[in-house]
Amino acid sequence: MLKAGPVYESAWTGTVGVDLNTKYHNSAELSFSYYKADQKSYDNLLVGMFYKPVLARSRNTTFKFRLGSHIGTDNSDFILAALGGIEFLQSLAPGFDLIISNTSGYYFWARNHWRVSAEFGFRISL
Repeated sequence: MLKAGPVYESAWTGTVGVDLNTKYHNSAELSFSYYKADQKSYDNLLVGMFYKPVLARSRNTTFKFRLGSHIGTDNSDFILAALGGIEFLQSLAPGFDLIISNTSGYYFWARNHWRVSAEFGFRISL
């Protein structure tokens, strides 16, 4: 999975991740994220784990809840985050999905504690 998007208050984030499917279309996600604030030269490198239970599903569309955490660094301090959000998946072709996701959370020991992001991307099944 590869996705990127804006973060509230002039920042951007990019994510590379792997979805691990479980029973009943639920999944777990292991992700690596990069956060960059526009105004200041401030960035984060983060590793995260999410559990994503299905809220609704039809033939080509899945709507999931995201619950997880990030750990990482801003090159001077340790960062820990508690996160939640939603994810919309639309299958465009066999093995190729469009992703629209929202993640909101509190980042401990970071300059911008509350963050709300919207990410857009795609997922390729291996």
